[in-house]
This record gives sequence, C-alpha cells and structure tokens, in this order.
Amino acid sequence: MPAFDDIPLEILKVGPNGPAEGRPTLVFAHGAFAGAWIWLGGFLQHFTEKGYPCVAFGFRGHADGDPETPPNGIGLDQYVQDLKEVVAGVDGPVVVVAHSMGGLVAQMALGHVAPRALCLLAPAPIEGMAWSNTQLAFADPHLWFAALQTALEPHSATPDMTRRAMLSEDAPQAMVEAIFGRLRAEPTLALSQAHMPQAAVSAQALGIPTLVVRGTRDKLIPDDVCVRTALYHGARYERLPEIAHGLMVDTHWQRCAEAIEQWLGDVAVSA
Repeated sequence: MPAFDDIPLEILKVGPNGPAEGRPTLVFAHGAFAGAWIWLGGFLQHFTEKGYPCVAFGFRGHADGDPETPPNGIGLDQYVQDLKEVVAGVDGPVVVVAHSMGGLVAQMALGHVAPRALCLLAPAPIEGMAWSNTQLAFADPHLWFAALQTALEPHSATPDMTRRAMLSEDAPQAMVEAIFGRLRAEPTLALSQAHMPQAAVSAQALGIPTLVVRGTRDKLIPDDVCVRTALYHGARYERLPEIAHGLMVDTHWQRCAEAIEQWLGDVAVSA
C-alpha cells in the first residue's frame, strides 16, 4: 500500500518560536473532514494572547491547496506519522490538543510521541465508533443517515447537516456556511479504521496528564464513550454546557478554551 509520503503537510505556526515565558507549545490536531484552518481565529488567537506558542497542522491531504478528495488509501497510521513529524519539529515541550478523529490519532500516537500533556476534545474512542454510531442511529436517525451518506458520497453534505453534526442551533447561518464551505472529504480507509478498535497505550501509564472535554450538545460522541476514554487514560473529564461537537468553533467555544487554560494551570504544565 502506498504511504503517500510525498503529500506535504500544512503547518500553521502562531506566536513566538519555541517556548515563551515557561509555556509549552500547543500542537492542534483537527478531526475528520476539517483541516488546520478550523483552529484559526478563536483558539489560536486565544492561546497566543495567553502567551502560548501554537502550531496547527492538517493531516496529509487536508491542506487548502490539496485536491478536494484526498486519496482513499490514506489511513490512521499515516496520520500518526503526521503527528509525530509535527511534534518532532517543535523545540521544547509540547501539549497536544486534538479533536474528534484527531483525538483518536493522538491516542494511537502515545508511546511514539511524548507530549508534556494531552487534551482530547470529543475524541473518537479507541474502542471504535461503532457503538457511538449505534446510539446516534437511535437518537437522531436523520443525522445518522446523512452522516452515512456523506461518508459514502461527500458531495451530498449540506450546511444543515454541518449545523446538526457540529454546531448548536443558535449558531449564525453565515458561520455555518463558512465552515461547510471549507470541509473536505475524508479518505475511506481512515474513516473505516476509526470505526474499528485501535491499540493505544494509556496516558496514565506514561505519566502524561490528560484532559477529556465534551460539550453537552454533542450528538456524535456520547457521554459514556468519553467517560471510558477518560477512565482509560486516568484523565480529568470536563462536561461543558451548551456546546456541540465542534468545540473550537461553536458559539460558546470560549468555554472550552478557558477550561483547557485552567487545566494547564492546574497540572502546572510549563516549559
């Protein structure tokens, strides 16, 4: 199987180069269908203003200049390599902040990368997404079918589905359409692997402080799934009210950023 190693990564660096004032570099890993752009504005601005150097990157095939549909042979192992490459390119200690499928990749990378701390935002679980999707099918059959259809035929996605899957009902329509316009197809192999169990070392066993965050409006990653993820990694678990799956872009994204900032202070993560 080709490794697609010739596909360059999009890497956005914001703030000072290297650790500043005792603060580690935050490395942001996006979820399925997104890219490095999803961290722009809100999260990157918030944390750079707090003195954190920030690096947001896109997994291979997710840069703005890449084809709209990445090669279907790209899988989670390639994404793990991407995360390793980005972390290796950072001077000083790193905190990985990863969302959804990126959270699964970050878990799989444990033991291969050594972040000072790990923050998992609505992470896809190492148990696979099958149980999460079963719950979604019963709770919101329309969204479940639309998500399945989008996975099979990306061009069938709509702004309404983006709102229902990622955002709260009160999200401005202009914001919904702006996010929808930048979403891209996800490789079939990566999506398939995310639905199957994956191996990961416990962050607790490696001595890595971990935070798991979920919004109470999240329709894609159920609460019980996040509880198990938090227990496996010995992590603190934060439930944030009135936020949907898109924790970094939803209308109350500041609550998530502030929760991460508070946790970083509590575990005394520094350079």
